[in-house]
Amino acid sequence: MKLEKIAIGRDEQSWLNRALSGFKFFGGLTVKELDNVMACVDLFHYPASTAVFCEGRPGDSMFVIYQGRVAVRKNKFFILSREVARLGPGEIFGEMALLHAAPRNATLKTLEDSKLFVLLAEDFRMLLDKSPDMARRMRHLADGRAWIERQR
Repeated sequence: MKLEKIAIGRDEQSWLNRALSGFKFFGGLTVKELDNVMACVDLFHYPASTAVFCEGRPGDSMFVIYQGRVAVRKNKFFILSREVARLGPGEIFGEMALLHAAPRNATLKTLEDSKLFVLLAEDFRMLLDKSPDMARRMRHLADGRAWIERQR
């Protein structure tokens, strides 16, 4: 399925800036670094009942819900799955895929027509390659999050 790319206007850009600035994952970035990240983000329309990504597939992007809602489903056994969460506007998911190409640990599917900001891991890693200081801070944050996950 080919997704519809949507032009990002001033209102969407301002909204995205607030969403990313308020998210701890990006909280340590300078204004310039955040601007560089935002320059790599695209906005797409996802029709209702569209799989955003599937459990077990490689993580290759991060998402911010601008409009709409998604269901988070986890596989149980091989065929059955159960809904574990619903996410809406302003919520961010898949951010660890920006730093680690680990398989997705859930399936996300749109519950209604949705607009999602998308940041590809490849683009993010390119930014990190250009800024060793930013890379160091992001890796430190990711290492801390991984440690917390292991404690659960």
